[in-house]
Amino acid sequence: VFDEMAVYLDKLHEFECRNCPANFSKIDVDGEKVYSCLQMKESTFREQIKKFNLLPEAENSDIINMLYDCNFQKRLARRMLEENPKVIWRWKTSIKRGLGLPPNYE
Repeated sequence: VFDEMAVYLDKLHEFECRNCPANFSKIDVDGEKVYSCLQMKESTFREQIKKFNLLPEAENSDIINMLYDCNFQKRLARRMLEENPKVIWRWKTSIKRGLGLPPNYE
């Protein structure tokens, strides 16, 4: 079964962090640290996993480890986009560089 959103999230990964090593992080243009393949901020990650009740039993160190997990970031991004397609604008630089909008965007 073809999964348009999975393809889109793979492309987002390429635009955000092509060939990033495991445990990649950097300081973003706004001065905040971003992590892994989708360049998520820790504050966004924590907010969203709480919102969707993901990792409810996780310790702080477990959450940090999951922040570096590219596949988990993609699953979280999918949940975020399915709930509110406009959340894609958190990745506006990639959109403007040619990624375009996700398949469910209206």
